[in-house]
Amino acid sequence: MARVIFFVVMLALTIYAAADWHRTPEDEMPGKLPKPIWLLIILFTATIAAIGPIVWLVLRWVSRAEKTHQSRPTKPSHPIAPDDDPEFLFRLERDIQRKRREEERRKREQGEDNDEPPAS
Repeated sequence: MARVIFFVVMLALTIYAAADWHRTPEDEMPGKLPKPIWLLIILFTATIAAIGPIVWLVLRWVSRAEKTHQSRPTKPSHPIAPDDDPEFLFRLERDIQRKRREEERRKREQGEDNDEPPAS
């Protein structure tokens, strides 16, 4: 029974590693080895206690972690929230003032229209 479980685990690891290998672009291969070489390593060393798939998975996870760590900026280059952006706040205040002036102008025009006697 232990042999069957070991075989199933090895097979599952090999299939998972092969699927991950297939989805990985050529330029992101761990160790800068060519993609076909990695497939051979995964498949042929899978019979030796699943060493190939385990090596692939560990190196792939490490390279992904390094890549995300390097690509993550330490400080955002632009404001994250709108209220952190002074230009946005300036435009917002300008738009609010413009709407107030237009509303006041409309009220004045309506008031002038109401003061005039109706035409007969």
